[in-house]
Amino acid sequence: MEVRLSTNPAMEFTLCIIFSLSTIVLTYTLDDHYIVAIFSYPVLFFFSGFAFVSFFYPTKDPNVESASFSDVVENRRIPIASERLILAVFTSLAISTMAQFYLITFEILPGEYLPAIVALAYLLFGSMSYIRSLQFSEEQIFSFRIEFDTPSFVSLDRTSMIQFSVIIVALLFSISSFQYLVKDQENGYSQIFILNSEGNANDYVTQISTDEVFSVITGVSNFEGESQEYRLQFSKIYYGSSSPFPSSPISIELDSDKVFSLDNEGQYQAEFPITLQEAGLWKLEFTINSGVPVDDQSNLGSVHLWVSAAP
Repeated sequence: MEVRLSTNPAMEFTLCIIFSLSTIVLTYTLDDHYIVAIFSYPVLFFFSGFAFVSFFYPTKDPNVESASFSDVVENRRIPIASERLILAVFTSLAISTMAQFYLITFEILPGEYLPAIVALAYLLFGSMSYIRSLQFSEEQIFSFRIEFDTPSFVSLDRTSMIQFSVIIVALLFSISSFQYLVKDQENGYSQIFILNSEGNANDYVTQISTDEVFSVITGVSNFEGESQEYRLQFSKIYYGSSSPFPSSPISIELDSDKVFSLDNEGQYQAEFPITLQEAGLWKLEFTINSGVPVDDQSNLGSVHLWVSAAP
């Protein structure tokens, strides 16, 4: 079977409209990053540069053109098919990089709007390229022509059939493995944090007198994508002398153990009043686990605070 593909300005402009508008709409309306990537990645890394190149090189004349700028003569050769593809890739990268640079430098929009910005550039260059192509005849316009013959299964020998079968099996295995990895990457996360008694993430207590009461607020946030049961444990770990490099603790005391459930995107906060009876260095550690029983695999995170107690 012989397959023939040929591009033309009308088809390129149609692709320009489809990919640019789809990228813009999906970026603002859809939370599924994988579907957005199907349209945005070609725009970011190829199509915008391809339209830019087509705007400057709309014809396929193989002769060298001479352009005179006062006393400077530029000999400009029209790029061949492979050079157009390379120019398209690197020009797209340049457009995306420049857009991202301005977004970050001038704080115009968040970074997630980059695909929509580049899609607008692609729509602009694609429209300009199509309008300029109308000035030339169809014979003058450059177009890609791809020709290849697909092998017939009847003509394959046994070795080729085995190789073909191995490739098919490898592809099927790769697809299933990729789906598993994507699913694993889509798993959410849990967050644990500590605040001072005023509810701020600064000015933590670092020095205290023995038997003096202070408090720490501990928070847990659920971004797992589903309801989650948590076990929050608070431990006071005593190291003795206030050395800045403690080697091993003298004692470990489990002060509090709370079990609770959180809906997705839910948050839990609890205030822990704390007293330290012994002078020296203490490590106040808060740990969350996914329900019970508690083991290394159920650990979801921990935070700690170093406090020096004076007599």
